[in-house]
Amino acid sequence: AAAAGAAAAAAGAAAESMTAAEAEQAAAAEGLTLVRSSRSSTGFEGVCAKSKGRGFNVARTLDGRTQYIGCTATAEEGALLYARELGTEASAAAAAAAAAAVGAA
Repeated sequence: AAAAGAAAAAAGAAAESMTAAEAEQAAAAEGLTLVRSSRSSTGFEGVCAKSKGRGFNVARTLDGRTQYIGCTATAEEGALLYARELGTEASAAAAAAAAAAVGAA
């Protein structure tokens, strides 16, 4: 029940723009890991800037197809949305794989 309450609170907070720290805190509260990427200009996997500075699109590739997840005001919010889509275990695994790729480079 506490997890559901935290998720509901986070969903309510998502209606307003989140700061980087708020996105990090929400991810931690939900047991998620924000997936960083050295290949993305935003610094996060699955998050790309929209044209003319109008926010960020969030998408992932699944079975060779692009799955649109949503649009956010900040890159950190986008990373949180992406991590929520992946889930707890998959976001942690993706973050670990990204960190290993950076370490290998």
